[in-house]
Formats: sequence, C-alpha cells, structure tokens
Amino acid sequence: MGDVASPVFLVEEEGDNLIDAAKRSKTLGVAFRKAWDGSTLANITKQGQVVVKRPHLGMVMHVQPKNWAAISGTKDATGGTYNRFFPVYVERTKKVRLSKARTPSDVVVKLARKLREIVAYAVNVSEVTMPATVEDVFEDKHRPIVEALTLGTEALAQYAERALGYMLRLAALYALASGRDEIHVCDLDAATALVTYMVETVTHVLPDAQSEGGDLPVRIEAFIREAGNAAGRPPRS
Repeated sequence: MGDVASPVFLVEEEGDNLIDAAKRSKTLGVAFRKAWDGSTLANITKQGQVVVKRPHLGMVMHVQPKNWAAISGTKDATGGTYNRFFPVYVERTKKVRLSKARTPSDVVVKLARKLREIVAYAVNVSEVTMPATVEDVFEDKHRPIVEALTLGTEALAQYAERALGYMLRLAALYALASGRDEIHVCDLDAATALVTYMVETVTHVLPDAQSEGGDLPVRIEAFIREAGNAAGRPPRS
C-alpha cells in the first residue's frame, strides 16, 4: 500500500463506540499512544502493509461522562492511552428560542476566514520558541502549578499525567493563533487555565481521582511572587 502521509482529523459524535472498540482491540490503544508520540504506525492488511510516518492525528469526540468513568482501571487507562486525550466537561447552560438557534452565516464565514488565516500562518512556521525571560517565568510559576495539579490518586495520574506536555503544546498553539512564533507569558497563562479545567474535568467525572489539593499552596506562592514583582519588590528566592 505504500506510505500514507496526509494529516488526519476525525470527528466522532459517539465516542462511546471508540472506547468500546479500544476495550475489545489489542492494538487500538497502542496505536493511539504511538500517534500521540509521533511514532511510525504500521498495519499489515490483506492488500499489503500500510505505513504512516510522523503521524499527525487530531480527534474530537463526545462521550457520556458515565461511560468515560467506566473505563477507569481498564488496561488502556492504566497503560496511558487515555491520558493522551484532553477531556473537557460541557453541559447546556441555557435554552435558545428556535428562531434564534441558528448561527448567522456571516459569523460562520468570519470565523472560518480567521481560522484559515491562522492555519496559513502556522503551516509555514517550522519551530515555536520560548525566550529565556519567558522560560524563567514558566519554570518559576507555570511548571510548579501544572505539576502540582496531578498530585492525587493513581486514577488521576492515569488520565492527567500529561498535563504539562499539553500545556506547552497549547501555549505554542496560542502563540501561532496570534501570529507569533514565540511563546509569551500570556500564552502560558491561557494554557495553564485550560489544562487546569481539564484536570478538574477528570476529578469531576471520576470521584476516585480527586486531587489532594497539592496545587493550592503552589498557586498561592505564585500569586504572592507575582504581586511582589508588580509592586517593584524582588521575587522571593
């Protein structure tokens, strides 16, 4: 079959089906882990061998919270498959009149054009960097906060131990979305906020994965340090 090089983006409206398939399959979970790490994927079929080098796989799927919680303790969960996903809890907050339920076409067109501009810029960027001054802020503030988020039970680690890796990836995406190839502190702040919500999603859906609250002292310390800097006082070493 030869090499397959095209990026793939999947939308799965019923993610429960994929979870069920992963439970039955001996290779699907392994393939997800390899795809997240960018490792070469290969599969032998009756027609030949399919090889995907440097895979770039994106997926958006919807899963009922109770079904997501049901995979806790499975082989794929403990093996690290599901901490490659980024769960975000959503629910309906209001009802909209039927006559106003449709998004105006001009809004859709405007957002689509903006997304196209972002992608057009991003595909020409070979590397996203972090200036030394921003890295200092990351090491002093963001890394401790995100690492402390996963100080909890083993179940929490199974689903959220890659929080730091996701935070850095998100910060890079925020930079690219702003037309920059350098990460700023505002990108790290936004990424940390989203990753925090991801961890909160896990602990909400999986009560057994409740954190020990290890991130609270770190957040307080980071806040005091920043307040000191804003007041013109040197940070506490």
